Parts: sequence; C-alpha cells; structure tokens
Amino acid sequence: IEPLAALGDVREAMAVRPPRRGLPERRAAWPWVLGAAAIAAAVARVQPTTGAMRMGTGVVAGLVVAALAGYSVVKRTRLARGKSEVSRVRPHAVAHMALGTLALGIVVAHVGRHVAANAAAALIAAFAVASASGIAAAVLYRVIPKALSRVERRARLPEDLAARARELDERAFGALTGRSEAMKAVYARWLAPYARAPLGALTLVLGGKTLRGEEKRLRARVEGVLGPRTATLDGLDDLLRLVVERRALRAQTVLQALLRGGLPLHVVAVAVTLALLVLHVALVTRGR
Repeated sequence: IEPLAALGDVREAMAVRPPRRGLPERRAAWPWVLGAAAIAAAVARVQPTTGAMRMGTGVVAGLVVAALAGYSVVKRTRLARGKSEVSRVRPHAVAHMALGTLALGIVVAHVGRHVAANAAAALIAAFAVASASGIAAAVLYRVIPKALSRVERRARLPEDLAARARELDERAFGALTGRSEAMKAVYARWLAPYARAPLGALTLVLGGKTLRGEEKRLRARVEGVLGPRTATLDGLDDLLRLVVERRALRAQTVLQALLRGGLPLHVVAVAVTLALLVLHVALVTRGR
C-alpha cells in the first residue's frame, strides 16, 4: 500500500510538519541556592537575646518548614501543569532548594547555642535529618542521571535488571560454545572476573567512560597481554560487549537504588518533622 493514500493517521501526520526547535533552556538553581546560603549564614549569626526574638524566629522557621512541605502538594497536583514547553514545576523545585537552605540559617538563629533535652531537641534532630537527606537527594538527582546514561545501552526498569543479567550470562555461555580453547581461556582468566568484580560497578561509574569506551579499554588490556595473538581470538568483540554490559548492570542497580532510596527517607523525615513541629507549637502555646 501507499501509506499516505491508505492510512489517514499517516497522511495527517505528514501533512503538518512542526519546525524543529531545541529544548528550552533550563532554569539554573545554583544562583538562588547560593544567595539563600549567604542569607542563611548571616541569619545564623543572630543570637536570640530576648523571648520576642526567639518567638519571631520560631514563627518564621515554622512557616518556612510548612512551605517546604507544601512543595510535595504542588508537584503532584495539576495546578502547576499545563501546555508549555517550559517546565512549570522546575521553578517550584528551585524555590524548594533555596527555601530549604534559608531554613537552616533561621533554625540555627532560633535554637541558639543551647538545646534542652525535650520535644524541641527531637524536632531539631528530625529537621537535621530532613535537611541532610534533602541535600543528598538534590545532589544525587543532579549527578546520577548523567552517570546512569553512560552505563546504559537501553533504559530498563529496576525489576528488569535481574532478568537481563541472566540473559547476558546465558548469551556469554552461548558465545563461548564452539570457540577456541584460547578464547575460552581469555574469558576465564580476564573477562569473567571483570564482569563480576566486587567493585567493578564503582570503577565503571567513577571512570566516566561510556560502554563503548569501556569495551575499547578492556580490549586494549587484552591486547597488551597477548599482543598479536589477539587477532586469532574468534568472537572476542562479542564477549567484550557482553561482559561490559554485565558489569554495567551492577552499576545500574546501584545507581537506581540510590536514586530511588533517598527520597523515601527525606519524605519520612519531613513527616516526622511536621508532627514534632505541631507538638512543639502546642507545648509552647501552653507555656511548656
């Protein structure tokens, strides 16, 4: 058939060709975070010399923490979404990071140098965990996607990695079938240990190479040992590709676990912080 004549969807799609455009520029977060950090450092030097000052910094800190918790609501509703090429959620994420940085200085100014062993101390500890986990999550979200893209031939869900590992092992076994004894010796001596090295995933991520670059590096290592005899190894390139991807699966597992594991800790810490904040406000209003 002629697709344009027989298929209406194809005809409609081909009739209008939108102009090619690049992705919109992403809003930078670091100027806002850096500015908030400078303000937080200045605010943290203020010591609560009076009860009114301590009350004022406490009210501001509580409002900022409530605004930070509200980010999760904004991000999951339709209020911040719509037809736009520019992310409508990104500004909220930048504001969340800047407010979180500013909150550190306000809380330090509110607490002062002495902390009593009561509900307020528990609130400070929960806030510290929430802040640390939030900072860690922001760093991981900034670094891991780039590292993950370097060790992936194809994006896979975490639950698919185990099956892919078994598939690669089976393909490696099949690729060795009928090969020369020299090739089998090279696989047993270098390639198999490379694929299953305990710190192989960490080495691959920190090395910063793509999988193709890692294949070239591993091949150069084999050539450095065997020299001209490398040319007689049948199926070497196929096995190099398989063992490099096998090591990369371990790296993907670790990176995806870090990417998925940091956020639940932050959410739980924030929930505990909010609960203790309500308790703290109730105790303060009752003069305790």
